[in-house]
Amino acid sequence: AANFCSDRKHLNLDDRDEILWAQAYRIRFLAKLVASDPEFRRTYQTALQTAVADLESIQTRRGAWYHEYANSFVTATALSALKCAANAGASVDQAKIQKGRAALANDRFASGAFPYFSREKNRSSNADSGEKKIPESSGRMPLCELGLWLWGGSTDERLQFALQSAFENHPYLAAGYKYDNHTSTMASGGFFFWYDMRRRAEALSYLKDEAQQAAWVQQHRRLVLALPELDGCFVDSHELGRCYGTAMALLTLALLDQTDP
Repeated sequence: AANFCSDRKHLNLDDRDEILWAQAYRIRFLAKLVASDPEFRRTYQTALQTAVADLESIQTRRGAWYHEYANSFVTATALSALKCAANAGASVDQAKIQKGRAALANDRFASGAFPYFSREKNRSSNADSGEKKIPESSGRMPLCELGLWLWGGSTDERLQFALQSAFENHPYLAAGYKYDNHTSTMASGGFFFWYDMRRRAEALSYLKDEAQQAAWVQQHRRLVLALPELDGCFVDSHELGRCYGTAMALLTLALLDQTDP
């Protein structure tokens, strides 16, 4: 798997709409390997550095990252992947990190919500957000806030608020669990479900309030363990299906197990 992910010939570099995912997730995979074993470090450090450069190269001039369009959850995904790479010893362009952090911070409304599409650079005010934006963005709030927090652009209090919002509004995310399109309310959908659930578990691992962390870890584990199918697999929308859903559920549970005091 590592050899496959290290070889750029397996990437569809012409598909600018979706290439972000290939770059970000192979970085996370390679960074995990490099950090885990000296032999892996010797073998895959160069591949990891190449993947970092590839991800940095598709940042927009404004500082955001995109899939099809620039948006906050993709920028947060890129920033989180680059932090994993940095933690594994890769060199990361700090100027690009600062631009990405600024773009993501610009997306955040005063209420703590993050929009589906990135906001225009010169939008003058967050005052139009209101608390009504929280339910729509609650699924992506933990991963967006974490993307800022990892690079010093957020606070422990903001991260905890994002997680609280995600748990309080979980029914809106769950309503689209197996749905192939955007839901008519809250613009959720099955293709967001495990993506948000896994990143919620990751954000939980950084929470400083240990008592609250322990309670939410248990709650999040219960939510996941209520979802396996009769054969033990996990699914989401039929676009992505069983393999993806099961892998993401296992990654989520593993993160919760590592976090559980």
